[in-house]
Amino acid sequence: FGRLDVPGNVAGGLTTYGPIGATPVDGFDREILINLKTTYLMSRAAIEALAMTQGCIVNFSSIAYLRPQKNLSIYAAAKAGVAAFTHCLAAELLDRQIRVNAIAPGTVRTPENVASVGASFAHYVEIGQITDAFMLLATPQSSVITGHILPITIAYLFTCNSVDVWPL
Repeated sequence: FGRLDVPGNVAGGLTTYGPIGATPVDGFDREILINLKTTYLMSRAAIEALAMTQGCIVNFSSIAYLRPQKNLSIYAAAKAGVAAFTHCLAAELLDRQIRVNAIAPGTVRTPENVASVGASFAHYVEIGQITDAFMLLATPQSSVITGHILPITIAYLFTCNSVDVWPL
C-alpha cells in the first residue's frame, strides 16, 4: 500500500532449553539471533518509513524475562534484550514521533506447547489475546504509550512479587 505503519517483530522462539552447562554455545548464538538480532534488523530497516507515517513498532518479548525459571536462561536473556532494546529505541525515536512498545506473552497455546506442557495447563495465553494486545499498542488510542512492555498472562500476576512487576 505504499506505506508502513506498524511492523511487528514477531520472529523468535524458544530453541535452547536446558541447564546452562549443558547448552552448546551455538544454541546461545541461535537464541540471540532469532529473538534479539531479528528485532534489531527489522526495527532498523523500518525507521525511515515509520518517520513518514509516525507509525509504531511492536516487539515480542516474553514473560520469561520477568519470571525466572530454570532451563530458560538463554531464552530469557534474549527476551530481556528485546525488552531493553524496546525501552532504548523508544527513547531514541521519541523525537521522530515513532512509538516502540513490546508485548510479553506467557505460555501460548500452540500444538507444541500443549504436547510438552499438557492440555490441562490453566494459564495458557490464546492467540487472540496476543492479537488484541498487539492491536491495543498499534492503534492511535495508545498514542501516548511508548517504551512499555505489556505482560500478557494471568499466571504472572499471581506468581511474582511487587519488585518483579516494575523492574527498573
